[in-house]
Amino acid sequence: MWIRVRLPRGSPSLVVGIPVSIKRYVCPGSYAAATVDGSHTGLIVADQDGLSWGYSRFLARTGADEGDVLVVEFDLVNQTASLWLDGAEDFGGLGSESESQLERGPRS
Repeated sequence: MWIRVRLPRGSPSLVVGIPVSIKRYVCPGSYAAATVDGSHTGLIVADQDGLSWGYSRFLARTGADEGDVLVVEFDLVNQTASLWLDGAEDFGGLGSESESQLERGPRS
C-alpha cells in the first residue's frame, strides 16, 4: 500500500493524514523507514486517528522542496516503509494534498 503527498511550503516536521481508504490497514503502526536503496531514515509512526509522522530525516537528506511529491510504500507484513520523491508533474492533476493506492508498488 502506498500514499503520495505533495509537500507544502515550510514542512520541516511534516504530519501526513493517512487516507481513509487505507487507514484500517496502516493505523496504528510503526514502520522502519528506508530509501529505495536501503538507507535507513528513521521510524514512521501512524496513530489510531490516521496521523503519520517521522519523515523529517528523509526530507532533509533528499533536499525535498515545496511541491515535491513524497511517496511512502507501507509493507504491512515486515512493518517497513520505503520512501522516495516522485516528480510533481506525475501527481495526476488531482489538486489534493494526498492520495493512496491499495496495490503494492509505484504506478507506472
